[in-house]
Amino acid sequence: MNWGYRIAILYTGFVAFMLTLVFFSYSISIDLVAKDYYKQELAYQTQIDKMENVLKMGERPTLKVEAKTDLIRLKMPQAHAQAEGEILFFRPDNPKLDFKIPLMPNKDGSQVLPIGGVKRGAWRLKLTWKLAGKDFYYEEKVKL
Repeated sequence: MNWGYRIAILYTGFVAFMLTLVFFSYSISIDLVAKDYYKQELAYQTQIDKMENVLKMGERPTLKVEAKTDLIRLKMPQAHAQAEGEILFFRPDNPKLDFKIPLMPNKDGSQVLPIGGVKRGAWRLKLTWKLAGKDFYYEEKVKL
């Protein structure tokens, strides 16, 4: 076999490799975290204000994952026991798995969240609530 055939085989192999990479790159879906990402980015200062309100209150909500019983125990600070809002279960790698639960703590500020049918993995729990005309936002990463 002379050098001409070897160079032709090398170039053909390279082209086949590049075509394979192009094919696989088109088959991968690239999703944004949110469909209205730009709108959320413009309103992020209000989000920062909500997070600062949580820092100012001193005590933060606590989340305790109990894997054996498939529960998450949420404990709100006593001053925020009567808060109303929502809990967003946010899955960074798959937005189709996201869901919301109403934030309804009992008199002592605790709430039990069942997670029996929730897919295992990394989640972010985003709590938003309103109390006495102030908005609050707290986020925590959990591993289910």
